[in-house]
Amino acid sequence: MNPRRLIGTLRSSTGRAAVPLLIILLGAYLALVYGRGLHLSFLNDDYVFLDKVRGLSFSELWKPEGLFFNWYRPWSRELHFWVLRNVAGLREWPFHLVSFGLWMATMVLYFLFVRRLSGPSAAAIATGGLAGLALWSAPLLWISGAQDLWMLLFALLFLHALARGRNGLGSLFLLLALLSKEAAAILPAVAFCFLWRIEGCSPLQALRRTAWNWALLIVWFVVHPTLMDRFFGPLQHSLETEGRLGPGSTMLMTLLAQLNLDGRFDPDGGWGFALMRGLTSAVILAILVIVTHGVSPRATSVEEPRRAGAVIAFGLLWTAAGWAILFLPSIGWHSYYGVLGSLGCWLVIGTALRRRLGVAVAVVLVVA
Repeated sequence: MNPRRLIGTLRSSTGRAAVPLLIILLGAYLALVYGRGLHLSFLNDDYVFLDKVRGLSFSELWKPEGLFFNWYRPWSRELHFWVLRNVAGLREWPFHLVSFGLWMATMVLYFLFVRRLSGPSAAAIATGGLAGLALWSAPLLWISGAQDLWMLLFALLFLHALARGRNGLGSLFLLLALLSKEAAAILPAVAFCFLWRIEGCSPLQALRRTAWNWALLIVWFVVHPTLMDRFFGPLQHSLETEGRLGPGSTMLMTLLAQLNLDGRFDPDGGWGFALMRGLTSAVILAILVIVTHGVSPRATSVEEPRRAGAVIAFGLLWTAAGWAILFLPSIGWHSYYGVLGSLGCWLVIGTALRRRLGVAVAVVLVVA
């Protein structure tokens, strides 16, 4: 078949089967790049959490006691390890498989959310670029990285509920995100910006519509067992913060991480293996961008994309809110700490490049 005709056929089918195609391509990418992770053993914090949940009852999982590293994350740590330990014992691969499933669900929800705002082309670019970031290594290969994956999953479910006007359901997802990782505290601000820039609400209207989310955030902050000490007390300083980057370096490293330029060019398996795997995985993500480019939003049964200016403004505000976490006291810098901001950053990139196929493919190829 003629290559152009093949691409045209794929594009016409993408509108009808966008999500299945996305799952297939992301699944292939995940297996190629991170499949080896299924055989990685427990590491560091994993043993701490496995030991803590041994013999605990369900009700004891939620008690703010014995908080390792002074974080309260009963859903993504205690409950997560308790359920998997009771179901799978001490075999590592089921833990990794759950992490892979959380990542896949997160990426699909992200694609659908960006598509709702900016159309299928922007969604494919944003999802392909985001998937290619090396910052996923820790959440996907380290079993305790499920804390970030749970938080991101609930964060995107919260945004979908917000976009559909399901405020009660959104508050539930916000609570679960907060019980997974404290970084979810920026979500009410993201919701405010969504209503203001995307839905066209006035700032006062947006504040009123997110009032329950702000109230929940305040209650959570007050009852959280360690946050006061992290902001104003002795927990501002720890071993993690001893090598903390300055504000300028933090911003620079975070920006570089969006293009995988924050680390040394020194692949673990050598350049030959890295290039072979990198090029193969890059092609998978590029295919997603190419076959989705030019697909009519009507073919995907979603509303027409919003104005690019409004979406980019929202994306920039989302990015700023997500990356603000990196400047707070009591934590050091790791690229995956700013992944909530990366979601907004790639929304901006995807929207800006949604009519520039060549540039979009080049960007995704280089990142991957």
